Amino acid sequence: MRRLRLWLAAIAAVLIATGVHAAGTLGTFAFYYGRDIPWEALGAFDVAVVEPGHVGPTGWAHRLNPDTTVAAYVSVGEVHPTRPYFAQLRPEWKLGENRAWGSVVVDQAAPGWSAFYLAQVVRPLWQQGYRAFFLDTLDSFQLVAKTPQAQQRQVAGLAALVQEIKRAYPDARLILNRGFEILPQVHGQVDAVVAESLFQGWDAERKEYREVTAEDRDWLLAQLRKCRDEYRLPVVAIDYVPPENRALARETARRIKALGIVPWVATPELDNLGVGQVEVLPRQVLAIHDEPGNLSELATHEIHRVGTLPLNYLGLDAKYVYYGADEMRELAEQPLAGRYAGVVTWFNRGSFDETPALMKLLNAARVQGVPVVMVGALPGDTAMNAFGVDIGETKRSTTSLTLEKLSKYTGFEIEPKPLAASFTPATVRQGEVWLRVRSAQGERADVVAVTPWGGFAADRYWKVDLPQDNGERWVVDPIAFFRAALRVAPGVPVPDVTTETGRRLLMVHVDGDGFPSRAEIPGTPIAGEHLLREFLERYRWPSTISIIEGEVSPRGLYPALSAQMEATARRIFALPHVEIASHTWSHPFFWADSELGRAHGNAVMALPIPGYRYDPVREIVGARDYINTLAPPGKKTRMVLWSGDTQPLAEPVKLAYQAGLLNMNGGDTLITRAEPSLTLVGPLGMMKGDWFQVYAPNQNENVYTNDWTGPFYGYERMTETYEMTDLPLRLKPVDMYYHLYIVTKRASIASLHKVYGWAEARLKAQTLHPVYASEYAERVLDWRRATVARTDGGLELRGGRFLREWRIEADQPLPAFSPASGFAGHLRHASVEYLHASKSIANYDQGTRTSAGFYLESANARLISWTQDGALQRLAFEGHLPLNARLVAPGCELQGAVPGLRASRSGEALVIEGSQVGQTTVVLRCAG
Repeated sequence: MRRLRLWLAAIAAVLIATGVHAAGTLGTFAFYYGRDIPWEALGAFDVAVVEPGHVGPTGWAHRLNPDTTVAAYVSVGEVHPTRPYFAQLRPEWKLGENRAWGSVVVDQAAPGWSAFYLAQVVRPLWQQGYRAFFLDTLDSFQLVAKTPQAQQRQVAGLAALVQEIKRAYPDARLILNRGFEILPQVHGQVDAVVAESLFQGWDAERKEYREVTAEDRDWLLAQLRKCRDEYRLPVVAIDYVPPENRALARETARRIKALGIVPWVATPELDNLGVGQVEVLPRQVLAIHDEPGNLSELATHEIHRVGTLPLNYLGLDAKYVYYGADEMRELAEQPLAGRYAGVVTWFNRGSFDETPALMKLLNAARVQGVPVVMVGALPGDTAMNAFGVDIGETKRSTTSLTLEKLSKYTGFEIEPKPLAASFTPATVRQGEVWLRVRSAQGERADVVAVTPWGGFAADRYWKVDLPQDNGERWVVDPIAFFRAALRVAPGVPVPDVTTETGRRLLMVHVDGDGFPSRAEIPGTPIAGEHLLREFLERYRWPSTISIIEGEVSPRGLYPALSAQMEATARRIFALPHVEIASHTWSHPFFWADSELGRAHGNAVMALPIPGYRYDPVREIVGARDYINTLAPPGKKTRMVLWSGDTQPLAEPVKLAYQAGLLNMNGGDTLITRAEPSLTLVGPLGMMKGDWFQVYAPNQNENVYTNDWTGPFYGYERMTETYEMTDLPLRLKPVDMYYHLYIVTKRASIASLHKVYGWAEARLKAQTLHPVYASEYAERVLDWRRATVARTDGGLELRGGRFLREWRIEADQPLPAFSPASGFAGHLRHASVEYLHASKSIANYDQGTRTSAGFYLESANARLISWTQDGALQRLAFEGHLPLNARLVAPGCELQGAVPGLRASRSGEALVIEGSQVGQTTVVLRCAG
């Protein structure tokens, strides 16, 4: 609420009589009444008005940028029969009927109505977390009350209701739709005024869009100017244009802004992501697939397993939809433009099923200018022809086919091998062909192409499965292909979770398996004790350590050893650099099967704890509560690390969020020099219902030791994975992920020391930034909520509370570096520039190509604030190791005698070093 108050105050402060505002001073509004609410995209706005009936029981807090205020749409003057309180309306409250909408017009002056409205409408919404309300249908009484006396009676009733709401809920923010008649009485209780159809409107009777007449516009504009200039209220205009005419939406928004009014231009149903004070650049891709199974089975489908990492690298998030799901029919009816960055179809079961809903959606995307990309199995001749690809008759082929690689991005990991048994001619009418096959007769088949509508890649020419189940290889560079086909703009920064203040993130996280196992060294200590002595007390970096309750507690498998294990766990958890995590109660091995109550062949489903049957609440909440009993004062369990196959269904993930736990594990990033393929780099995670499962950036020693069968030194190859996910592209942070049993064998202990040594050398070289696993998970959640929006002056980037790093190609302009822009500096790594934001909202003006002057090059700590006061630069950092920061700071000297803080020159850089862990404030005095 503080942000909303500050925003309203800022708007009021700059209102002037001419209606012209200083650039960037207006707040931003979005109105979305559709069922499938795009919470992540709505985070680009200060206020998002939604239909509360379409908000699920889980709310929005875990999906929406916390800087956005959610306002509930509420109808005041009318009640529709679909409202849950309709049946409770008294007969004497019914003033008349709005036949166009089938609603009852309410007598606002009737005794008892205002008390009923507060109790049945406002109070439940307040209890659900709404603190702002958009009051609609304030002029409906005019349909029934025709005399001046009758109308005045309704106006008085409405004004009294607004005042009653403010008395009952003083902190409530009230936004009126029109309500011009009551504003003289209530403008002091109102926070903004909205009106529809200033330039472009909707004729509900004729079901057609129309341009507003000059007479109607002048009248409405006079009312809005009065609200703004006399009542000092922000004013918003909602206009309506077709979803396929995005250019008209932009132009209409521009005209509204020129009048000093906040715009929202959308469809009349308000079910699309329109154009407002800013225009969101969509980051979500509709990923349509042919896997009919559960979410665990979807995780093995190519569209997720290998196809989502390239999208993630480009800053795009995947929304998976099964082509035969009921949801497809709903999506086919929804506007797509402005909400989705593209539609990707990936059918890998041998055929493309052209259902009516799918084909309608693909056609709507093409008409609305949303890129369509089809990979794997492709639709039939008629459908491809509609997309500008002429398909000929398939012929048997007995002669060899020849390949024409027409793009440098083909032959990426393997050379394609054309199918020699048959040949189907295919010609792209418009676009850039990347790969072509020719028959001996000279006929051509364009099999990979980027087109004006998107692009396509035929199955075996896109990715090749190696024989004898030996993996996969990309024929086409998937990042380059998706970048071109989805028209990803090169000048748009991408939120990044691999890096912070220019340095690659480093984390340590440990699954609790094997805590009671005996180390094969003198004294045979339990693994937990050896981990503590040999590693945690030596490498004092942020580390997230979990235990399995069923192994450690007296109710588990080893009650005789429990007291010793609990004492060791307490010592581990008491270390200041250790974060506490749970590895569940019984360590389920097959989450989906356990959830569905079915066996997984003859496999063991979990640890054989006597008398226990799978219970997700016991696994998540119960284990958390037990582990908290081992925590020192002031510490609590922070995470749950998924066990076994690491693919829970939606219920356990939801329980984790509701239990206040972040979650991680899964993902299968296994790339090594022996298996050098991007198909072995996993995505960031996966939505499980309404909740996001965060994947581990790397995998653990189990996969490097062939399921712990040997060689037991295999974990030392983890450093290959680190290096291959850093260059040529940084795809992952450094995640030292292992199980406790790794410290039980001499070879595996040595391998773990090698990996720690690799990281230690880079920490000394100041190229890594240590964080807890929970801090990485928070960044991934912010990555999903991050927004990029076009403004009059460039781009506005919102990263949330934790994500502060953005990435752009090195040949693109740099932003201005200043406290005002929200960008503090940059660092080049390979072909990209990492941009360091100093606050949650930063502005990329696309106008600078150099970084002259003062800026932050890199640091091993998070920059939490940057202010400038004349010649003084004040930077506040927070980190887990003593501060090391490099700044380009010509003419700057460290100011004041801060204990343990020193500065030295290294070329053009000023290096600041501290001796304390935690927060450090650096003050520099700069000449000039």
